Amino acid sequence: MKQVLDATVARNQLIERIRVAVSRDKKLFLCGVEPEDFIGVRRYIEMEQIAYEVKPEVILLEGDTPDARYYAGKAEGAFCRQINDPRWESPSLREVKEAADDLGCLVAGIDIDESKRKKLIKKRDIRPGRLTKTCERLNKRSEDLHADSNNVSDRDYKELQSLSDALIDNNYKLKTGGNPVIDSYHNLEIMSGIIKPHAHIILKYFSKKILPEFNDFVRDLDAYAKQADLRLFENIKKQYTGKQRVLCFLNYRHLAKDAYLPQHLRKRNMPFMSFTNYGYAQAALEESKFRVLPGSKPSAG
Repeated sequence: MKQVLDATVARNQLIERIRVAVSRDKKLFLCGVEPEDFIGVRRYIEMEQIAYEVKPEVILLEGDTPDARYYAGKAEGAFCRQINDPRWESPSLREVKEAADDLGCLVAGIDIDESKRKKLIKKRDIRPGRLTKTCERLNKRSEDLHADSNNVSDRDYKELQSLSDALIDNNYKLKTGGNPVIDSYHNLEIMSGIIKPHAHIILKYFSKKILPEFNDFVRDLDAYAKQADLRLFENIKKQYTGKQRVLCFLNYRHLAKDAYLPQHLRKRNMPFMSFTNYGYAQAALEESKFRVLPGSKPSAG
C-alpha cells in the first residue's frame, strides 16, 4: 500500500508542477524516461498522460532521428515501422500517438544519426565489456587473496571480504550484447558501487591498472556524452522557436544535475522544466555525473 501511495503522491506532485509551468507559459519540457520495469519499479505516470498535461505543439523523441516524423495519422521514416510494433524501447511513437492525434501535434525524432553514433562509440571505445573484464580481474585476484591471506591484516581482510561480497552480489548484473551505450552506463553504475567504496583496498592489493583503467572508462563515456548531448541540443534547437510548446522524451541521464544538455540550453537562454516518470530517475537528476577516482593517474594504454 505504501508503494502505491508514494507513486500516487509523486504523480500528483508532478502533475501540479507541470500545470504551474504551463500556466506560466513555459515552452520547453524535458521528461527523462527508462524502459518500463527497467529498475523493477513501474512508472508513476505514463508518457501519454504527460502529453495531455503539457499540451504541446511538438513532441520530440530520443531514439529516432529527425527524419522520423508523425502528424495527423501520417508517419515518415522510422515511425512507419513503430506505429503498430510493440517491440520498440521507450520512448516510442506508440506511447504518445493517441495524445498526438487528440492534440494535433507533430511528433519527431531528435537523436543523432546512427552512422555518427557508431563513429563516436568507436572513437571513444565505448564497450561495456571493458568493465566486465575489470570485474573478472577483481574476482580472480580476490579469490587468490582469500586462498593465501597470511599477508593480509585483519582490518584489510574485512575490507577484502566486503569487496568480495559486493562482487558476488553484483557481477551477474553486468550486461553486454545490447545497446553499447546503455549497457556501458548500466555497468558503470554497478562497478562504481563496487569500486568506489573499496578503492583503498584495491590500490593496496590489486593490480595498479584497475583504478586508472576504470577512470579511463569514466572519461571516455563522459566524452561520448558531451558529443551526444551537443547533437541532441542542436536537434532540439531546430524545433524550438520560443513560441510553440515543446515536450521532449529522452533518457533521464541527459538531465542529471551537471549533464551537458541542460548546460547548452541555459547558455542559449532556453528556459525549461525537467522531470522524470520514475522515482529512481527523479532522484538521479539531483546527482552529479560519474566521477573519476582520486589516487590514480590515467592508464598508459
